[in-house]
Order: sequence, then C-alpha cells, then structure tokens
Amino acid sequence: MKRFYITTAIPLVNAKPHIGFALEIVQTDAIARYQRLFGRQVRFLTGSDENSLKNVQTAESEGIGTAELVARNAKYFACFALRPASTAVSPAPFSTNFNSPLAKTTTKSLFKSK
Repeated sequence: MKRFYITTAIPLVNAKPHIGFALEIVQTDAIARYQRLFGRQVRFLTGSDENSLKNVQTAESEGIGTAELVARNAKYFACFALRPASTAVSPAPFSTNFNSPLAKTTTKSLFKSK
C-alpha cells in the first residue's frame, strides 16, 4: 500500500482562526480523502505554533499569561480537526514533549520504510 503524507501550515494561536485557515483545512481534508479513494494510507497532520513571539506580545497586551492565551485560542483551532467529518489527526501542540516514548514511536512509524 502506498503512503501519502499531507500537512497544513502551522498557524499562530494569538487569535481565533480566520477564514484562510478554515479554507486550508477543508482543502487539505479533500486531498486526503481523494488519496484514500485510491487505497493509499494517508497521514493528515495539523497543529499550531504555540512558541511564537506574537503569542507573547498578544498575551502581554491582554494582561494575561502566554500559556493562558495559547490554551484559550488553541481550542478554536483544534475544533477543525476534531469534527467527525474531518480526516485529520488530532492536532499536536508544539509544546508537546517530542522526546517522550510515544512521540518517538509515532515518528518512527511515520517514516519507517517498507
């Protein structure tokens, strides 16, 4: 079985998603579904950039902590991938510990050759 990997851009979470991000998710989902029609094993990944200077600046201007701002806004981005009609995997925040055993196993399985 051939594999197909597709991902979206990594949006900043300093504000709620805009129509451009929604369009990107819909288009990427359509491509993933199209590839599955041919029997390909598809990996569709999206996420968010939680470690940007823009997040820090926005949090400061709102008088809240950066973690609070990110948590508040990241949930709006996550809802795009968690809808039943979507074929995306749950988004991984970039504050995730990529050195964890689960992350290492997942990464190895994505790039393992047949």
